[in-house]
Amino acid sequence: MKKNLKKNPFDLLIDLAGRRAMETTCIFQGKKPSTADIKKTAKMLKKIINNDDNKRFVSYGIENNKVLWLWVSSVVKDDFDGKIILAKPFYMDSDLIKNGCMRRILVQAKKFHKAKKLKVQILIPPSENKKIRLYEKEGFKFSFHYLSGKVKDSLRYVAKKKEKLPDGYEIKPIDLKKDFEKYLEVAVKSLKSDKTSDMYHMPVKTIRKSFSSFFQIKDLKIASFGLYYKNGLIGVFTVSIEKSLSKVGLVANIGILSAHRGKGFSSNLYYEGFNWLKTHKIERYMGVSSTERVVSRINNMKRKIVSTSMRIK
Repeated sequence: MKKNLKKNPFDLLIDLAGRRAMETTCIFQGKKPSTADIKKTAKMLKKIINNDDNKRFVSYGIENNKVLWLWVSSVVKDDFDGKIILAKPFYMDSDLIKNGCMRRILVQAKKFHKAKKLKVQILIPPSENKKIRLYEKEGFKFSFHYLSGKVKDSLRYVAKKKEKLPDGYEIKPIDLKKDFEKYLEVAVKSLKSDKTSDMYHMPVKTIRKSFSSFFQIKDLKIASFGLYYKNGLIGVFTVSIEKSLSKVGLVANIGILSAHRGKGFSSNLYYEGFNWLKTHKIERYMGVSSTERVVSRINNMKRKIVSTSMRIK
C-alpha cells in the first residue's frame, strides 16, 4: 500500500521513525542520545523498514516528500494477552485517520499476520498525544502509559508526603519464599478493585500467571515491600533492577486493598522502594501504569510519559 513515491523514500521514513525513537529515548534517558546511538538507531530502523526477515507487515505513504503514514507491525509476546500485533514504528497523519486509513491498514495487517483475533497495539509519543481522541473514534482504547523518572526526584517527593503509620500498621520487606501466595492475592485484589486499571477486566488466572513469570526472570534483582495491618498483608510495592540495564530500575507494581486506601500509605510504600533503588545506586527508573491514582501523581513525582499504549481488538 504505497502512494506516489519520490526519490529516497527510505531517507524520509527513517528520518521520521528516527525522530520518534529519539523523542522517547530522550525522555527515558533524560538526555540526548550520542551520535553513535543515533547511527545505530538509524541502521536498525532501516533494517526494520526494509523488512529483511519478511516477518513484518510494512505499509507507508509518501507525497510531496512528506510521510503520510508509516506502519510496521509484527506479532510479539505479551505479558497478559499472550500475543499481540505491535505496530512499531508507527505514524499517521490526522486527516488520514479521519478518512479511515487506520481501519484499512488494520485489516491488511491482520490478514498478513494471519491473526484476526489478536489485539493490535500502537505506541504514541507525547508529541502525538493530541491524536488520542482520533484513535479512540477508530475503536482504539487507552491501555497504559510508559513512565520514566529520576529516583532522587520521586524519593524527595514521597519523603515529604509519607506519614507516621497509625498503630497496627507497619511496612517491611516481604519474604516471598514464605508469603508469595499472599502477595499475589493482595496484588490481584488491589488491581481488580480499581476500574481505572488496565487489568481490571483481565481474568485473575492471567494476572497471577504474569506476576509469577515476572518473579522467575533470572536477570532481575527484585525487592518487594509490604504494608501490614495487625500482621496481615494489605499492600504491596515491588521494584527491580535488570542487570543488563545500567543504573535503570523498574517500578513493577504497587497496590493497596481498597479498605485501606485514601490514607496516604502509598507514599510510605513508594519511599521504601525508591530508597532501595537509591542504595543500589540506581539513578533512573521506568514503570507502566493506567490507574488514575498513579497517573494523577505524574507531575508531582516529576515523572514523564515516555509513550502511551492504545489497543484495539
